[in-house]
Amino acid sequence: MASLVEKETGVPQERGQIAGVFVRRMAIGMLLQTDPTVIYGLGDRYQGKLTRAHLKEATPYNTYMISGLPPTPIAMVGREAIHAALNPVAGNSLYFVARGDGSHVFSDDLDAHNTAVREFQLKRRADYRSSPAPANAPVTPDAETPIPAASPDTATEAVPQVPTQKPAPAPTTAPEASPPTPAQEPAPAPDAPAPQSPQ
Repeated sequence: MASLVEKETGVPQERGQIAGVFVRRMAIGMLLQTDPTVIYGLGDRYQGKLTRAHLKEATPYNTYMISGLPPTPIAMVGREAIHAALNPVAGNSLYFVARGDGSHVFSDDLDAHNTAVREFQLKRRADYRSSPAPANAPVTPDAETPIPAASPDTATEAVPQVPTQKPAPAPTTAPEASPPTPAQEPAPAPDAPAPQSPQ
């Protein structure tokens, strides 16, 4: 549960609400329908855009297809996500949708949810974000606006377009002796989402 909360929001104040939605859905036998589980189940096949076909693909992690939680965590979790999973916020909301600024709109019923989906997903702004902007980053519109991942009758979390990096090919011969250098990953662009962890 904590790993789903971790991947669903970067807004600390929403973690308990997200956990509450998941707990209430499970209590009434409703599917969790959370995009990060679908993305995790796709593995390397995920190329930055989640499609309706992905949501219908049977994997052990696709919570649009399976009941309850996936078989393993989908991410490393922080203390705050664990706290939220252990202390879900009480309420009536069963749905949430990304606003485009990193936060979410929570809804108690499908009609209210569909209204929020129409407002925030189907009419996306050029500066749409599924996670909060970094504190020092200038706000600039994205060149491409992705299509909403799920139909309006499901709880959706917008999925950012994530550039993929292919590892450098391994050398076929032993390299010449040279001083070792520490491995460094390239610094992400100011508006790039955080890389997903493999667990």
